[in-house]
Amino acid sequence: MTVPSLRKESIESFSLRVANVWGIGHRRLDNGVLVILAISDRKVRIEVGRGLEHVIPNELAKKIIKTDMVPAFRKGQYAVGIETGVLSLMKAARRYVVPLEKRPK
Repeated sequence: MTVPSLRKESIESFSLRVANVWGIGHRRLDNGVLVILAISDRKVRIEVGRGLEHVIPNELAKKIIKTDMVPAFRKGQYAVGIETGVLSLMKAARRYVVPLEKRPK
């Protein structure tokens, strides 16, 4: 999600609010990922549902932002930064396996 500005709201509270309202990921699995980019505020955040935290921990999300996204953003290449970051997130998420007891029927 890209927004022009957070309007003085913290990116943490904004991203949690959006993730909860949108219902990112499967309801029972809490396995969603949300990327927020606030262009004029120069803020970016990756919000990961609890179900995916073991394959995309906060440290990895921060590394993806720092190494894959921010360098492109600094050049004004927002689409490149988002695409590169999302590809890294998808690669990490491929390690996720839904437990048998939680698989949708």
